[in-house]
Amino acid sequence: MEKHVKKVATSTIILFILMGVSYVAAYFLRLVYARILTPAEYGLFYAVLGIVNFFIIFRDLGLSETLVKYIPEFKAKKEYDKIKSSIIFVTLVQFFVGLFIVICFWFLSDYLALNYFKNIPSQLVASASLLVKIISASYLIQGFTEVMTLTLNGFQKPRYYGVKDFVRNFFTLVIALFLYNFRNSVLIPGFAYIGGMVFTVVIMVFFFLRSFNIFRYKTKINFKLIKLFFGYSLQIMIGTGAGIIVGYANTILLTYFSGIEAVGSFNIALPTAGLMVIFAKTFGMILVPMSSELWIKKAKNKIKQILELIYHFLFIMIVPAIFTIFAFTDIVVRLVFGDKYLIREILILGIPVNETTLSLKILLIGILLSVIARINFCVISGIGQPKKRTISVYLAAFSSLIFSFVLIPFIHAVGASIATSISYMVLLICSFIFLRKFIEVNVPVLDWIKVSLIGVVYLTAIFFLKRVIELPVFLEMGIVIGISMSVYVVLLFVFKVLKVEQIKKIFFCFFQM
Repeated sequence: MEKHVKKVATSTIILFILMGVSYVAAYFLRLVYARILTPAEYGLFYAVLGIVNFFIIFRDLGLSETLVKYIPEFKAKKEYDKIKSSIIFVTLVQFFVGLFIVICFWFLSDYLALNYFKNIPSQLVASASLLVKIISASYLIQGFTEVMTLTLNGFQKPRYYGVKDFVRNFFTLVIALFLYNFRNSVLIPGFAYIGGMVFTVVIMVFFFLRSFNIFRYKTKINFKLIKLFFGYSLQIMIGTGAGIIVGYANTILLTYFSGIEAVGSFNIALPTAGLMVIFAKTFGMILVPMSSELWIKKAKNKIKQILELIYHFLFIMIVPAIFTIFAFTDIVVRLVFGDKYLIREILILGIPVNETTLSLKILLIGILLSVIARINFCVISGIGQPKKRTISVYLAAFSSLIFSFVLIPFIHAVGASIATSISYMVLLICSFIFLRKFIEVNVPVLDWIKVSLIGVVYLTAIFFLKRVIELPVFLEMGIVIGISMSVYVVLLFVFKVLKVEQIKKIFFCFFQM
């Protein structure tokens, strides 16, 4: 157990730092777009991104994620020819399916620009068509990156996932800033998006070849290997498809029913709340290959212990982060994206509310549920039960679609946020139902209730101090959060949610590596 706790601790910290920097770069990129583009142009770019990425499931038919499942098994058996054959096979499928999808989008781009994007200014129609062509080309480039990254993850080197995201977001940002020196256009995010991917492929090839010399081994793609991969990947694809429905269907419905400015509001609220997903993605990239390895070794109890440890500390970390953004939504949107995104108001029960900030508050609650669900599904996938994940995600997607169709035409981005949060709740419930069929993990409900109540005290302290303290905005935020966080930490120890022995154990495991 000690060995795996150390591995989780060190890998988590390294990956968390890498992904944290990557998320900051990605968020800053949205900030740049929101500041330079008009709300209509900003909404148009993410509307195009939404419709193109909606079909990403068909690019590799779920085969890339299958690499994470089988590479650890092939490696344990020293079957390196199978590893190479798997990589070549998945890459070829990615390329040819991706090429077909790109051709389809190029033929349909004018039709989509004229008939799909609602309330689009006439001067943006030609740009919309070209954006569809530019962004769809990412299918051919992104496939290579995914294969290399997930191969490295299969070798239990998840830090390269963080490296990939950082490199892509960093170069996309640099290219966007460079191009904006010459021209201000809605097409620039599209060119930057593709350019960032090209640089990522080049850099990931270097890391890939350092970790696995693919040229040393033979390629033996046979029916048995194809059957093995498709048997698992089609289950993954079906589940991933439902996940994409949850992720992009609301953007598509908002585009059709409410127009591109509502898409802009939703795509400010969603990524801001989604910053919290970094916690789940960090643990998840480690848990999939690790749980796969431990499950093969019949070390079910070790998976249980690691999960319970993650449940405990993850909730403690994420509650104050979510409540902090909840308390400062107006300030966050104003400082990061600008006042122009606080202008759009909608009526709910006759009361005018700001669409962006209310959407953000609703999504923050949903993200809290989503983070725990993601952790569970990483383990469910790792132990070879993708069907359970598939069923869960489809139930979530179905609930999201129902509420989206009902709510979006009337309350626009707020409706999309409610539908998304409900789907996260469905995912959480299903994840625990299915996980406990294989691993009798103890859910720390009492500790979660305690942390939630302490979080409410933390939030109350923030609101109280905001009224009492009158200082420049950043200084005020720093002092308010600092005092409130001190109260939060003290209460964690007072109510024995955190214990000194636990901190010492984690500290010891990390520094004894």
